[in-house]
Amino acid sequence: MNANLPDQLLQQEYFVWFVSTSQNASALEQLQVITNQVSTTHVKSVQTYNAITQHSCSFQLCIPDLPADNPQQAKEASHIGHQRNCKCCECMAGGENGFCITLDSYYELYEAGKPHNVKEIKACMLEQIHLATFEVESKVKALQMKTGTKNKIVQHWIALLIPSELLDWLGSQISQPYNPLLDIEFLDPSQDTLAEILHMILLGIKKYAWHDLHSSWTLA
Repeated sequence: MNANLPDQLLQQEYFVWFVSTSQNASALEQLQVITNQVSTTHVKSVQTYNAITQHSCSFQLCIPDLPADNPQQAKEASHIGHQRNCKCCECMAGGENGFCITLDSYYELYEAGKPHNVKEIKACMLEQIHLATFEVESKVKALQMKTGTKNKIVQHWIALLIPSELLDWLGSQISQPYNPLLDIEFLDPSQDTLAEILHMILLGIKKYAWHDLHSSWTLA
């Protein structure tokens, strides 16, 4: 969809370009094709016609944000999920220094931590692949727990990278053994995933606030 168009136009089929669907390939695997199309336009711009100026023009594709529900946003940002130390896909709250059972640590969970960024996420995933060649799975898991960075594509290759000699083999199989969104220019999946109001607010905070309010009510 074209983010420059008004909302009412985005509902029209003409402005929606179908790209991919699959019952077998994951969302990130399908996004690989989309990211390739986007990157291609930064090498060779798309030539077209500007009806307003009545002149030829060219443009490049960009991905301004990644709308999705919360679980999908975690996948796009290569985040481990909320059931770990580092619970936020946007920052390091509760994760980088480990969670300690203290009053200060509890209050820190309600403060924004050091923001994740695309360079650190990519470096962390490559480090996980490197650690996998030492046949010590615990080191990979420890790094994932500390940073909150985990990705299904990386996990697939980690499972295969037990002996160290397979590291050269990996290079011959794929040039991008991680989340393809991390190589998109001007995009940071950890910061450019919008807050999903339905699950986070309406079915999250408001639902539990309403439950706490009315659950103690009686007919009397």
